[in-house]
Amino acid sequence: MLGKLFKHEFQRTSKVGGLLLIIAACVTILGAIYLVSPLFHGMLAPDDMRNPMIPIVGAILGFLGLLSYSGMLIGLSVGFMIYLGFRFYKSMYSDEGYLTHTLPVKSSDILIAKVVTGGVWMLIMTIAMTLMVAFLMLLGFAEVRGVSIGTIITSIKDTLEIFFGYIKEFTGMKLTSSGIMLLLMFFITPFANISILYGAITLGQYSWKNKGLMGIIAYLGIRMLMSIVSGILNLGMTVGRMSGEIDAGISLSLANDKYFTTLLVSVLFAVILFVWSIHVVRDRLNLE
Repeated sequence: MLGKLFKHEFQRTSKVGGLLLIIAACVTILGAIYLVSPLFHGMLAPDDMRNPMIPIVGAILGFLGLLSYSGMLIGLSVGFMIYLGFRFYKSMYSDEGYLTHTLPVKSSDILIAKVVTGGVWMLIMTIAMTLMVAFLMLLGFAEVRGVSIGTIITSIKDTLEIFFGYIKEFTGMKLTSSGIMLLLMFFITPFANISILYGAITLGQYSWKNKGLMGIIAYLGIRMLMSIVSGILNLGMTVGRMSGEIDAGISLSLANDKYFTTLLVSVLFAVILFVWSIHVVRDRLNLE
C-alpha cells in the first residue's frame, strides 16, 4: 500500500513540478541563446560593431537577465515549496483530509509518502537548477574566452587540483571530509526541509482559528530556533578550536564543523517534527 501512496503523490505533484522545470529550462535556453548571440559579443568587442548602442543594450540586457534568472530560480524553488506545503495542509487538515484519513493505511505511511515525495521533488529541482546555472556559467566563460566549454572544464579541473594540492601540502589536510559533508547536505537537506515544513503546518493545527497562518508563524519560529541552536553549537566549537594556534588547518576544521552542525540541527528538528506529526495525526487530529 505504501507503494501506491508514493505513486499517487508523485502523480499529484508531477504536473506542477514538471511545469516549473520546463519553465526553468526554457529560460535557461533563452539565456544560452543570448550568450551566443551577436548582442552579447557586441558587448565584449564594441569596436567591431557598427552600431554604438549595441554594447550598451547588451550590457543592460545582460545585467537584467542575470537578475531575472537568479530571481526566477529562487522564486521557482520557494514557490514549489509553498505549493507542497499548501497541498499538504489541504490533503491532511482541511475538508479533503476526511478522505485522506479514511484510507486503510497507517498515518505514518501517509506522512512518509508525503515527506519522501516532497523531498525527492525538491532534490530534483535543486539538481536541475544547479546544472542549469553551471551550464550558463560555463557557456558564458567559454564565450568570453573564445574557447569551448570542454576547455573551460579542463582548466577549472586543473586549477582545483593545484589548489587542493596546495591545501594538503600547507595544512596536511584533505578536503575529502568537506566534500562528503557538502554532498550529504545537498542530498539530505531537501528531505529535512520538507519534514520541517510539514511539521510546522501540523503545529499550526493547535490553533482554533487561522490554522494556516499559525503554521506559517510556526515555520518561521522553528527556523529562528534552528539558527539559534546552530549558532550556539558553532560558537562552542569555534571557541574550543581557537584555544590553540590559528592556522589554515583550523579554518578548514571550523568549516567542517559548521557544515556538520547545520546538517545535524536540520536532521534533528526534521525527525522531531516528523514524529510529532505522526502523534498529532494519530491522537490529536482536528480537521476543519
